Amino acid sequence: MKNKIYLLLLLAIVAFSGCSDDEFFDTLSDTDLETDLYWTTATDYELVCNGLYTFYTGHSTKWTNSPIVFGDDKSDNLVPETVNEWAAGLYTVPSSDASYTYSTVRTINTLLEAADETDLTFTEISTYVGEANFFKAEFYFEKCKRYGAYQWLDEVLDEDSGDLYSARDSRNTCMDSAMACINRAIDYLDEGTSNHSRIHRNIALAAKARMALHEGTYRKYHDSGDYTEYLQEAYDAALELMESGDYSLQSDFRTLFSQEDKSDSPEVILMKDYEVDLLTTAILYELNYNNNNEGVSKSLVDDFLCTDGLPISQSSLYDESEGWFTEFNNRDSRLSVTVAAPDSEWLDGTYPNINGAYVSGTETPEINNTIGVSTTGYLIEKHWDNNATNTALAQWAAYDAIIYRYGETLLIYAEAAYELGVLTQDDVDKSINLLRARAGMPDMVIADLVKDADSDFSDIDATLDEIRRERRVELAIENFRYDDLMRWAAGDLLENRLLGMKFMASYYPNVEVDSDLYLDDDGYIWPYATDLPDGRTFTSPQMYLYPLPTDELTLNPNLTQNPGW
Repeated sequence: MKNKIYLLLLLAIVAFSGCSDDEFFDTLSDTDLETDLYWTTATDYELVCNGLYTFYTGHSTKWTNSPIVFGDDKSDNLVPETVNEWAAGLYTVPSSDASYTYSTVRTINTLLEAADETDLTFTEISTYVGEANFFKAEFYFEKCKRYGAYQWLDEVLDEDSGDLYSARDSRNTCMDSAMACINRAIDYLDEGTSNHSRIHRNIALAAKARMALHEGTYRKYHDSGDYTEYLQEAYDAALELMESGDYSLQSDFRTLFSQEDKSDSPEVILMKDYEVDLLTTAILYELNYNNNNEGVSKSLVDDFLCTDGLPISQSSLYDESEGWFTEFNNRDSRLSVTVAAPDSEWLDGTYPNINGAYVSGTETPEINNTIGVSTTGYLIEKHWDNNATNTALAQWAAYDAIIYRYGETLLIYAEAAYELGVLTQDDVDKSINLLRARAGMPDMVIADLVKDADSDFSDIDATLDEIRRERRVELAIENFRYDDLMRWAAGDLLENRLLGMKFMASYYPNVEVDSDLYLDDDGYIWPYATDLPDGRTFTSPQMYLYPLPTDELTLNPNLTQNPGW
């Protein structure tokens, strides 16, 4: 089965090499795709669908940073060395934006129009019509998250088309239409469980669950329309996957991310397949040598429970007496998978390197200066693998990237059930408590929950608070947190000061405070003390959507800018 994805990639590379993404689709739609001579065999449809698989960037390629890992730069999970201008409220309206494009949907609509007029039987091409609907749903989901309203296109436009310069359709209209597309995809796609071949029905169910939960909660917390139907769709899609028996949690949380080949994982629903000499990534090299550009936030570290199942504000097991050197004790095991701990194989008994800790030419064996300088002292360990051979390959390494996994499906089910008002202890037991059991944590018992006094969400009850916590710690450094804050209308959390570990001078004698680094009043590393002394700024409702680029507004006078921009 794995050869199938190789074939998809090879066909796309051979047929369309030398083109950028926009050139790739524009070239297709301007030549063969819109002629009666092209759509004569099922293979024609298959070849066009092959190109749609580039939609998923995965860990990106070669030296480009992985958006799965570093997508959390826009959230409160990571602290990049250079301030993320979007999260800091420093973003300005761009003259152009590569994300504002319709080339992908043009290709999809070309295929769908051809399918309506073909002499082929629907059985011959149903899989490819299903794939086209799947990617159209995914395309509009991403556009709606970024821009809100967007032009919904159901036909291929030419220079005389009236819709070429139409106004944007509402977000609700676009998402309702996208959900219709994903439902058609589920109807048309073949059954399947492979996580690295063609899109199949289970993958579409996973996509639907994610899409419906996002839209349902977005509408609820932004007061932008009826949300119950979407939450029900999310619940039903997740439950169908759970009851199928096709997936289960991989027994070891660390290996789920660190293994090079993820094709045999029982948890992975869809992955992007990387293979040496075909499609490669520098993700492992980035984690080994470029962690100096990043640091995990204290906010994320503090959200992991203690082994008694209590938050650090309630547990007697929490020990921060020696800062980083003791705070990993008696904590959820997922913390030491996500962040390098004192017993990390990666650190091999050394300390994380922070600003001023290592001085060239000075013997400092306690400091791990081979990894680089961390902005917070908390190094990203999730996705890392102790594999010297692949690390040496640098940009030519092959580490499969997870797109959809079963762990997320369980979290969707629990959150949708709560938001629908139907969550029971049995629901928690077959979702969140499976994730906790894998981590060696005690069960979440609804009746025993006490609201965390330090919760970022003071206006929600303890049950929803713990569901959101579970989602954060399980999916940390997988590029979910920013979207979650946006759909919960919790963008103001981006204004919270980003901090690092508690500074322990006895372990870092070379570091000069207020010169090498800065501390807040409680002694925690404060990475942006000079860059953003007043903190990041989140302006509502402006920053819940990206602005439209000025070139699009100039080209189409019927487009209007998003609020606040």
